[in-house]
Amino acid sequence: MLAPSSKHLLNKLAEIPSDVLWNIGDEDLDTRIRASNELFNFVNMLEFKESRQKILTLIEYLVTDLMSPGQPHYRKKGGIVGLAVLTVALNKRFAAPFLHVRNLTITCLIE
Repeated sequence: MLAPSSKHLLNKLAEIPSDVLWNIGDEDLDTRIRASNELFNFVNMLEFKESRQKILTLIEYLVTDLMSPGQPHYRKKGGIVGLAVLTVALNKRFAAPFLHVRNLTITCLIE
């Protein structure tokens, strides 16, 4: 079951199916891999890449809902994979404004 804050974030990311975002933090590795591939396809669309708000919302979801200290390790791994997929899909041109994500990831790993 998703927390109310998660539902609010998912509403802002309507073009990405909520099951993709949920499955990226799944316990099963194969499910996480399939969700990562689907997430890559959505993020790789030009209209998504050009929307700073959608990118920030996705980052917020991955960091707060998947990588928070209270989450099981497999959910944290899903958040890290999601951030990696986001970075690769955005490529150098679109990723430059979001380099602060690296610091968020390092902070979450330390915790």
